[in-house]
Formats: sequence, C-alpha cells, structure tokens
Amino acid sequence: IQWQSSTTSATSGFTNISGATSAAYSNASALTATTYFRAKVKSGVCDSTYSNAVTVTVNPASVGGTVGRDTTVCTGSNSALLTLSGKVGSVVKWQSSTSSDFSTGVTDLFDTVTTRTVTDLSTTTYYRVQVKNGVTPAAYSTVATITVSQPSQGGTVSGSTTVCTGTNRTKLTLSGYEGLIQWQSSADNIQFNNVINASDDSLIVANLGQTMYYRALVQSGVCAGAYSDTATVTVSPATVSGAASGDTTVCASANSSVITLNGYVGSIQWQVSSDSSNFSAISGATNATYTASGLTATRYYRARVKSGVCDSLFSNTVTITVDPASVGGSIAGSSTVCTGTNSTVLVLSGRTGNVIGWQ
Repeated sequence: IQWQSSTTSATSGFTNISGATSAAYSNASALTATTYFRAKVKSGVCDSTYSNAVTVTVNPASVGGTVGRDTTVCTGSNSALLTLSGKVGSVVKWQSSTSSDFSTGVTDLFDTVTTRTVTDLSTTTYYRVQVKNGVTPAAYSTVATITVSQPSQGGTVSGSTTVCTGTNRTKLTLSGYEGLIQWQSSADNIQFNNVINASDDSLIVANLGQTMYYRALVQSGVCAGAYSDTATVTVSPATVSGAASGDTTVCASANSSVITLNGYVGSIQWQVSSDSSNFSAISGATNATYTASGLTATRYYRARVKSGVCDSLFSNTVTITVDPASVGGSIAGSSTVCTGTNSTVLVLSGRTGNVIGWQ
C-alpha cells in the first residue's frame, strides 16, 4: 500500500504521502483545503491498481462579513436598508438589540436574506448577522447602528428687553429645546441670518444700534429643524433734549404765551419753576408746545425729554417775565392859588409802574 493525496480532483494530481504504507492512514489533519485520498496497491510482481478516492471536504472558516454602514433616522416614519457583504457561509439569522454589545434586548430575526429593510424605529437599534459555513463554527458580522433622533424642539427664548443705542448688553437664553442650536438674527423680523459661532443655549448681544429680532434654529439629528419663538431687543434712539423757545414778557393775569420745543428725540414732560432752580412737572403737559396763561408772577419753563430706556435730558430754560398790572396811584397837593406868580407841589403815591409823563 502507498497512500496518495490530491487537492486538484478525485482523478488527477495525486502524489505519494511519505511513510503512508499501512492499511489505515491517520494523519489527514490540519487540512486547509478539500483533499482527495486513494491507495495505490501492488501485490508482488503484479501490476499496481488504485482504490477509489475518498474526499475530505474542508470548509473555510465562517466569516460574518459587514452589515452596510451606520445611519441615522428621525423617529416615527422612517426606513433604512441593511446589506450584508463579505460573508463566507450562509446566513443563519439576523439579530437586533437595544444594546451595542448585544447583551440585552436581543431579538432573533429568522430570515436568511443578505438585505433587510427596517422601518418605523422609535429608539436607536443595533443589527448583526450570524453566518455559518458548513461544519465550521458560526461567526457574526459587524454591527450596524441605526441611530434614531428624537423630533427637533425649538424651545423658548427669554431675555426680550429694551436698551439704549450705543453701549448696551443683553443675554438671551434658550430653554425647552431638543437638538443642536444655531442662533439667527433679523433686522425686520422677516429675513433671518445665522449668527456666526452661536451654538450655545445662551447668546450675548451687545452695542446694538437698532432694534433686532433673535430666534434659534434647532435640529435633532436628521430630523427636520424647528424654530424657537422670537425674542426682541428693542433699541431706543439716544435722547435729544432739543431747543425750547418762547421767552417773553407779559402783563399779570390777562396773559397767554406759547412755549415750543424743537429738534428733540423722546417723550416730553414740561416743567415749571418760580426761581429757575426748583422745577416740578406740569400735569398733562407732554406735547411739543405748551401754553402758559393767567400768570401773576415770572415763571421759568423747561422740557424733560426721555427716549425709551435712555437717560433723560433737559432742554434750555424759557423765561416768561410777568409785569404786575399798572396802577396810576393818587396825587396829593390839591390847593387854591392866586393867578400870576404861584407854586404848588403835587405828590404821586401808591403807583405801580414807571411814570411816563404828567398831564
């Protein structure tokens, strides 16, 4: 007996196996490919002959292969296609799990296809395939992750306020949101543009020169983005006190004078003083003109102007000088004299005003 082997076929490519001359051959081990064995038998001087060939089929090790690539879907109505490639062996089953290491929440999906469509996932789920080639141990594919994003929630912006133009500072805060943040701003509350490098849940805006509107665009994973409500930072123009005019002199009691404020920015409150130092507000006097009437003494007027939250300013002071009513007084010195050379002294008393002339 001489044992022979071949990795070509059951009829060709045979070579002798060194030392294999017994009726039993027991060293057919550690094979890496399917191998054919036969015995060459020769009796004495008779011609040699060959036994039938025995086949030892070697299955390559099972290879699980690769399941597509990770993907992200939005919760609710969704769909993802999983494809197995690079396997060696036959698909035994698919598996899904709620844990990436398949330690919990494992579900066997008994189908043997190489592609699988999963739909309507509400939580992140992991998938793998079990592959078995012949008698070799089964192997698992790589794990594909279907990440499920929760719906985007725009949230609420707090911090709307009014500031004075120029040097100002305001903090806006977003709460109740779900997803990644991109702040946006607008000058007209219609056309919004992204604020560069603004992705935190708070936004500092400073030194505004005009009223601005702010909102956040929030996106959770691949879900459609959602907008927050809009916050308004109202900018008051700087207060301008303007110029008051109307200085005049009037007679006591029966008088009426108009004071006018021009070139101002803000709301007006007229004030009056009897000594040009201590002023008090005039009730209801908030227009650009004020009529002062029935005055019996000199009065001083000014306007307190305030634009929004900006500091208030005072206009210049207008003086309405009030002269007391003229009083002729009484003449003393009535007498009787002789015609010709005579002299009499007449004395005026109790007058109010300057003597213009005797008559």
